[in-house]
Amino acid sequence: MLILREKDVQEVLKGLDPKKIKEFQTELASSLADYNKNPSLIPQRIVASTDNAVHLFMPSLGRNIGLKALTGSSRGFKGIVTLLDGEDGTPIGILNASTLTAFRTALATTLALSKTFQTEDDLDRLVLAVFGSGPQAFWHVKLALILYPSIKTVIVVNRSQETGTKLVSDLKAEFQTVDYELHLLNEPEVVSKAVYRSSIIFGCIPSSEPAVKLKDLDMTSKTFIGLIGSYKPHMKEVDDKTIDFLVSSNSKILVDSYEHTKLEAGELQSVDTKHLIELGEIWENDKFNIESVNNTPVVLSKIVGLSIMDVCVGADILSRARKLRIGINIDDF
Repeated sequence: MLILREKDVQEVLKGLDPKKIKEFQTELASSLADYNKNPSLIPQRIVASTDNAVHLFMPSLGRNIGLKALTGSSRGFKGIVTLLDGEDGTPIGILNASTLTAFRTALATTLALSKTFQTEDDLDRLVLAVFGSGPQAFWHVKLALILYPSIKTVIVVNRSQETGTKLVSDLKAEFQTVDYELHLLNEPEVVSKAVYRSSIIFGCIPSSEPAVKLKDLDMTSKTFIGLIGSYKPHMKEVDDKTIDFLVSSNSKILVDSYEHTKLEAGELQSVDTKHLIELGEIWENDKFNIESVNNTPVVLSKIVGLSIMDVCVGADILSRARKLRIGINIDDF
C-alpha cells in the first residue's frame, strides 16, 4: 500500500504541461462517462455531525473502488481518499485529499473549458478573471494558464486583500510573464469591468450574493463561466438573469451530475434537467461541438464534485507516484 502525504501529491503534480493535463482529463472524463451511463456507481453519501464538525463519507464504485472521507470544522475541510482492490478489498493507497480535491475540481472545469475553447486561438480576449483566492482558485488558474499560454492578464477578485495578494504571489512564482490585477469583491464597478473584459471567468467563492451578472458580460464574443463555489441551495455565483438568459435561448449548462447539481447548486435549483448536460455524456462524442448545445455567446459550467472524481484522479496520481518512487510504501498492511 502506498501513502501519499500532501507534499507527495504536490510533488507528483509538479511540472504539469498540456500533455499531462490532457492525460489526467482523459482518465477523469472516462470515469464521468461511466457515471453518466450508470449513476449507481456513486452510492449515497453519509453525512454525520458531531459537536464541532460535520463528517462526510463518500464511496465510489467505478473502475476504481474507493472512499473519500472529509471532516469540516472551524479549521476548514480535511480528509483522505482511500483506494481498494476491487476484487478482495486490499488497500491499495491512501492520499491526503487537500490538493487532490482542488486539482480534480479544476480538472473537471477545464474539461468543459476545452470543449468551449478547443485551441488558444479561439480566445478573443486574453484575460482571465477568478473570484476567490484559495487552492481551488489557484488550480483553476494554473491549469488554464498551462493550457492557454496566450492569456496575458489574470484578474483576481477576492473578499480579502491579504489572501488575494497571496494567490497573486503564488501564481507569479510559476507564471512570471502574466500581468496580474487584484480587486476586492466590494468594488462593484471594478468587478463589472473585470467580468466584461474576460474570456474565461472562474467562480470559486461560496456566496449568496452573485458577483457575475448578465448585464456585465460582453455579448460580442464567447465567454466561458466555470462555477464551483456554491455548494448549498441558497448560494449563487451568477445572477438569475444569466440563468434565465441561457434557459430562454434553449442552451445547455454543462454539469458533472444531473442529480447532485440539482441538489447542491443554488444557481440551478429552478432549472429543468433538460437544460443541463453532463460532461460524461459529451466527452466521448468526438464530433461534439459546443455550438450544438449552446445558442448564446455565454457558456456556463457548474461542477459540484463527485467521489468518483476523487477516486479516479487519486488512482492516477497514485500510479504516477509509484513510477516516481514518491510516498511511503507499506509492504505488509
